[in-house]
Amino acid sequence: MTSIVQYSGKNRIETSGPKYEFISTHTARRTFVCLSIIKGLSATYIMSITGHENIRTMNKYLSISQEAKRKAFFDAWG
Repeated sequence: MTSIVQYSGKNRIETSGPKYEFISTHTARRTFVCLSIIKGLSATYIMSITGHENIRTMNKYLSISQEAKRKAFFDAWG
């Protein structure tokens, strides 16, 4: 079971249910963008696949993990 908390103004709305009920195509799109960046795919290619027209919009999808930061650092510096 998973709980999602959202706010509408001052109102707190909590929804509970199985995790799979909260997964959407948007979740898949965000996951694709994040994993592609981690794997080293260029932002230009990702944007052409996802249909993003602006890098700023696509960057909202990114949440780069500590593991990805560490990998990038060691790839660059050895």
